[in-house]
Amino acid sequence: MERELFDRAQRLLRHNTPPKIARLKTTAEMQLTGRVFDDRGNPMSPVISKRRGHGYRYYVSAALLTGRKHQVGSLARFPAPALEELVADRLSRLEELHDREGDLADRIRRIEVSRDTVRVDLAWDPAPALLPRFGRLLPAEDRAECDVDGLRLTIAALLQPRGGVKLALGPEGLPAVQRVKQDPTLVQALVRAEAWKHVLFTQGSDSLERLHTAEGVDRSYARRLTRLAFLSPALKRAVLEGVALPDLTLQNLMVGYLPLAWAEQEATYRLPRARAL
Repeated sequence: MERELFDRAQRLLRHNTPPKIARLKTTAEMQLTGRVFDDRGNPMSPVISKRRGHGYRYYVSAALLTGRKHQVGSLARFPAPALEELVADRLSRLEELHDREGDLADRIRRIEVSRDTVRVDLAWDPAPALLPRFGRLLPAEDRAECDVDGLRLTIAALLQPRGGVKLALGPEGLPAVQRVKQDPTLVQALVRAEAWKHVLFTQGSDSLERLHTAEGVDRSYARRLTRLAFLSPALKRAVLEGVALPDLTLQNLMVGYLPLAWAEQEATYRLPRARAL
């Protein structure tokens, strides 16, 4: 297990703080006000819709608000919490590359939303040497492009209803914002499996018999747990970084079918495709 992965997982946990673009309760305080547009150029105004005593915040196309439905873009309204969280997540990923005073959120010039993408234009011209690092910090489906006006982020995000609310999902059907939430039981099991694999490789196959006796577990459990050490590097990284993969649980790994080929493992546990570096 690479030390770098453990260190990176800890850094992600430390930086998993509330986004700089806060989720506020009044339209006057909504920090993206005046910078959100639909994909036909209509400004999207902050609106609070109250239902059953609860307030729900949206950015709504001005064309819809003024009765010009035929001029509305491909998305008439976007839930404000989802948009604010999505933008804050992507900017937080790039903050370490930002070498100027102030936050990246202060450099937002324009946000354009459509049915399946969110484009964020920033008044920031990063050094060319930094551009290759963008690919390692952003999800594989996102793009970062520079022009004379600055930097444009194109975020793949499709609104879909989940659990009574609309979430921004990526092309793989997973949340566009991946929250860092390590499963300590799974992490401990993976570390234990790596240690047992080392014993097997250095002391021979009969060492498994000694292991399950010394650890106080039955032979079947020891064999099933050791399988975790043969996960693909990308799946191990997902476990350590707390990437939310619904099927990647200790229960599934212990009792489910685990292909030998890494590509098949990643398909089985729905790991999003990696960005080519």
